[in-house]
Amino acid sequence: MKYITRFAPSPTGKAHVGNIRTALFDYLASRSSGGQFNLRIEDTDRERFVPEAIDYIHKTLAWLGLKPDGEVIYQSDRINLYQKRVNELVGKNLAYKCFCSHERLEKLKKDQKQAKKAPVYDRHCLNLTKEEISQKQRSKNSFVIRFRIPDKPKEITWDDKIRDKVTIATETLEDFIILKSDGWPTYNLANVIDDHEQKINLAIRGEEFIPSTPKHILLYQAFGWPSPEFAHMPLTLGKDKTKLSKRHGDTAILNYKDKGYLAEAMINFLVLLGWNPGGGSTEEIFSLKELEKIFRVENINKAAAVFNLERLDWMNGIYIRKLSARELTDRIIKFNPKFNKVRKEFLERIVAVEQTRLKTLADFAEISDFYFNLPKYSKNTLIFKKSSLTATKIGLEASYGALKNINWAKFKVEDFDKLLARVVAENKLNNADIFWPVRVALSGKEKSPSPAELLWVFGQEESLKRLEFTLKNLKN
Repeated sequence: MKYITRFAPSPTGKAHVGNIRTALFDYLASRSSGGQFNLRIEDTDRERFVPEAIDYIHKTLAWLGLKPDGEVIYQSDRINLYQKRVNELVGKNLAYKCFCSHERLEKLKKDQKQAKKAPVYDRHCLNLTKEEISQKQRSKNSFVIRFRIPDKPKEITWDDKIRDKVTIATETLEDFIILKSDGWPTYNLANVIDDHEQKINLAIRGEEFIPSTPKHILLYQAFGWPSPEFAHMPLTLGKDKTKLSKRHGDTAILNYKDKGYLAEAMINFLVLLGWNPGGGSTEEIFSLKELEKIFRVENINKAAAVFNLERLDWMNGIYIRKLSARELTDRIIKFNPKFNKVRKEFLERIVAVEQTRLKTLADFAEISDFYFNLPKYSKNTLIFKKSSLTATKIGLEASYGALKNINWAKFKVEDFDKLLARVVAENKLNNADIFWPVRVALSGKEKSPSPAELLWVFGQEESLKRLEFTLKNLKN
């Protein structure tokens, strides 16, 4: 079956992990079945509407490469359509005008609570006569439109593609509002109408929408339309197994882009939050193109998924290491334009030796700082615990002399390694007398790439300059 899906966010804030995971699953369900992926902006909640959130949604999908098919629909452009459909329901006595004031509704809830009854609307306005309705409208009393739950109790059942069979009795439902007093539709109404208009046949959404699904099915039935299939995904939890929130770290997706995470890694990470390839496979690394072929809605898990930042770091590191040094250099420059000023060949060499140490693109600026600034370190740092000041001086002087008289253009990393080993042997020293102080002299750090790698990156002029600086300080 070719699935026609939609990602239908409400622009009330920045698109977060849960939103975008749903978008990804919608996208993959459509692509893997040869269907269609639509984007619909559900901007009818005008009180919570955040204009810049729309741009954020578009930027997020573009970053991840989730390109919608066809025209983007904005619900705010379709108010007349919703009102027309509501009038159809009112004309069939399947919906009605409710003039109850906020004060009356609050008192009703309070009384029901005291009587230990479910807080539902009591249908006070259902049986208003035409004359009463006309009089209230002449008096300019505000009203909403409520959908009329069938009088005869029944069960609403659907075969959820994730949760199997779900049944909810209509007795638990109240006559819910479908059109607000300002003429704008509620989520329940607009969602159903647009899903029908867009021919959506699979609605993937979070489990928090399960209580709304019977309302949607009743609306479909009232209009005489077929319902789409439903797939209600489990929640995304933090490591403490509570609902994911800001206390667990960033939830806005583009914040991860700003922190140097790769789109490929984020997609791979998100898809594994509640999905697996099935068939007993233990594979964890998937490209978007691979997922477009193998994704199946039926393989979405019922259990809640745990957002683990350490796992995202691990996965991002894998994707960083899969890039060539040139590709990673280009990504780093794009992420941090200040590196555009660095000679490209020099930058590529730094990237080549530091690549395995990076978890994010942002790490590079801090890790690579010593390549651009003369390091600061104490004399004691130069002396390895198994060496001495005298042996360290001899080792550095011998290394400097050997390095000064070679053809650097022909040397590779392994050649520098062999040269330092030869200096050790010829001067009857230990590795600790050569390799350690050369590393510290070049990097100023106890942990860095090997001295051979550093010599290859810096080249003759900078390497000898840093060794000379170190030898001069040792004499003081």
